[in-house]
This record gives sequence, structure tokens and C-alpha cells, in this order.
Amino acid sequence: MVAGYNHGRAHQLTDSPTVWDEHGIYSQSGRKISFMSSYPYWREKDSYKVSGLKTEFMLMDADGSHLQQLTHFNVPGYPESQPDRTIAAVAGFFPGDSSQMFGTVMGPHFSKTNWVIAFEGQCGGR
Repeated sequence: MVAGYNHGRAHQLTDSPTVWDEHGIYSQSGRKISFMSSYPYWREKDSYKVSGLKTEFMLMDADGSHLQQLTHFNVPGYPESQPDRTIAAVAGFFPGDSSQMFGTVMGPHFSKTNWVIAFEGQCGGR
């Protein structure tokens, strides 16, 4: 579950028992939230359980609308595609710059790689 905060109160933004959502981070403007999710694979058996987990970085508006998949680490044919099951672990925006995010991705045997995700302009405005 990813939660957002509005006027100091938490609001549930995702509610899918067979999807692993975690690590929600706001853009500097507070208009967007990035997070890791198994949502793209919800139809696959056990894709939300630790034994079969694979995730991507996602982006949505702070109210939970306009969900977008940012990465395709587990989809052949994309430049960022990895040969083995991958977990997009945690991402965040660069301080003072919402045009880029950094992300840590875990592969087999807890190997880690770091990625930069660049947007065309500021993500969510300033």
C-alpha cells in the first residue's frame, strides 16, 4: 500500500492485496509520487510474494490518479531490461531537481545496480 498525506492526514492511494507497493516518495512540488510496485505483473502467479517478486518503478499524481510505469527491468526488449528477475527497490528525486530520479535495483543474489531516470522537464512542476 502507498499512502499520501494531505493536511497532515494519511490517505490510502493503492489497495491491491495481490500487488506489492512500497517506498512512496514525493516529487519536490508534492504533485507526484514515485514508488516500487509489482503492479505490472499482478496477473502472474506469486509476483507479489518474496519468492516470485519482481517490481518496477511507478509514478502517479499525489491523489493516486494517473498511474504510469516508469521502468521495464523485467520486460525483454527495453533498454533497461535485465536478464534475470529484478526488483526495483527504492527511488527518489535528486535534491532540488525534479527532472531526474535515482533508483536502486536488486538482481539475483542481492546484486545491486543504480540507475538514473531522466524526465523531459520537471516531474510535477516546481
